[in-house]
Amino acid sequence: MQRYFFNLADQAYPLDLQGIEFSDIADARAEAVRFADEVFHERPELASNRGEFQIEVTDPNHAMIFTLMTQPVNSVATDAGNVSL
Repeated sequence: MQRYFFNLADQAYPLDLQGIEFSDIADARAEAVRFADEVFHERPELASNRGEFQIEVTDPNHAMIFTLMTQPVNSVATDAGNVSL
Protein backbone atom coordinates (compact mmCIF):
# COMPACT_ATOMS: atom_id res chain seq x y z
CA MET A 1 0.00 0.00 0.00
CA GLN A 2 1.19 3.48 -0.87
CA ARG A 3 0.06 6.68 0.85
CA TYR A 4 -1.02 9.50 -1.47
CA PHE A 5 -1.56 13.16 -0.54
CA PHE A 6 -4.08 15.35 -2.40
CA ASN A 7 -3.51 19.11 -2.55
CA LEU A 8 -4.92 21.97 -4.57
CA ALA A 9 -2.17 23.67 -6.55
CA ASP A 10 -3.28 27.15 -5.44
CA GLN A 11 -3.69 26.03 -1.81
CA ALA A 12 -7.35 27.14 -1.61
CA TYR A 13 -7.69 24.26 0.87
CA PRO A 14 -5.36 23.30 3.71
CA LEU A 15 -2.54 20.95 2.81
CA ASP A 16 -3.34 17.26 3.09
CA LEU A 17 -1.24 16.13 6.04
CA GLN A 18 -2.86 12.69 6.44
CA GLY A 19 -3.03 11.26 2.95
CA ILE A 20 -4.88 8.08 2.04
CA GLU A 21 -3.45 4.62 1.37
CA PHE A 22 -4.28 2.88 -1.90
CA SER A 23 -3.07 -0.37 -3.37
CA ASP A 24 -2.46 1.17 -6.81
CA ILE A 25 -2.30 4.45 -8.68
CA ALA A 26 -5.64 3.83 -10.43
CA ASP A 27 -7.41 4.03 -7.07
CA ALA A 28 -5.49 7.23 -6.25
CA ARG A 29 -6.60 8.74 -9.59
CA ALA A 30 -10.22 7.88 -8.80
CA GLU A 31 -9.82 9.58 -5.41
CA ALA A 32 -8.42 12.70 -7.10
CA VAL A 33 -11.56 12.89 -9.25
CA ARG A 34 -13.75 12.39 -6.16
CA PHE A 35 -11.82 15.15 -4.35
CA ALA A 36 -12.27 17.48 -7.33
CA ASP A 37 -16.02 16.84 -7.20
CA GLU A 38 -16.04 17.67 -3.48
CA VAL A 39 -14.10 20.89 -4.06
CA PHE A 40 -16.38 21.99 -6.93
CA HIS A 41 -19.44 21.23 -4.78
CA GLU A 42 -18.10 23.35 -1.90
CA ARG A 43 -16.51 26.07 -4.07
CA PRO A 44 -18.31 26.17 -7.45
CA GLU A 45 -16.55 29.40 -8.38
CA LEU A 46 -13.37 27.36 -8.85
CA ALA A 47 -15.01 25.76 -11.91
CA SER A 48 -15.46 29.16 -13.54
CA ASN A 49 -13.70 30.40 -16.66
CA ARG A 50 -10.74 31.65 -14.62
CA GLY A 51 -8.40 28.95 -15.84
CA GLU A 52 -6.93 25.63 -14.82
CA PHE A 53 -7.83 23.81 -11.66
CA GLN A 54 -5.16 21.40 -10.44
CA ILE A 55 -4.95 18.72 -7.80
CA GLU A 56 -1.39 17.68 -7.12
CA VAL A 57 -0.97 14.14 -5.80
CA THR A 58 2.27 13.42 -3.98
CA ASP A 59 3.96 10.65 -2.03
CA PRO A 60 4.94 10.99 1.67
CA ASN A 61 8.19 12.70 0.63
CA HIS A 62 6.20 15.36 -1.30
CA ALA A 63 7.40 13.98 -4.64
CA MET A 64 4.81 14.55 -7.36
CA ILE A 65 3.05 11.35 -8.45
CA PHE A 66 0.56 12.98 -10.85
CA THR A 67 -1.54 16.10 -11.35
CA LEU A 68 -5.25 16.10 -12.14
CA MET A 69 -6.10 19.20 -14.20
CA THR A 70 -9.37 20.61 -15.42
CA GLN A 71 -9.61 23.41 -17.96
CA PRO A 72 -12.83 25.19 -18.88
CA VAL A 73 -13.40 25.33 -22.63
CA ASN A 74 -16.05 27.65 -24.01
CA SER A 75 -18.25 26.51 -26.86
CA VAL A 76 -18.32 28.41 -30.14
CA ALA A 77 -21.70 29.88 -29.12
CA THR A 78 -20.24 31.21 -25.86
CA ASP A 79 -17.22 32.70 -27.61
CA ALA A 80 -19.52 34.39 -30.13
CA GLY A 81 -21.50 35.99 -27.31
CA ASN A 82 -24.66 34.01 -28.06
CA VAL A 83 -24.87 32.51 -24.57
CA SER A 84 -24.62 34.39 -21.30
CA LEU A 85 -23.15 32.66 -18.28
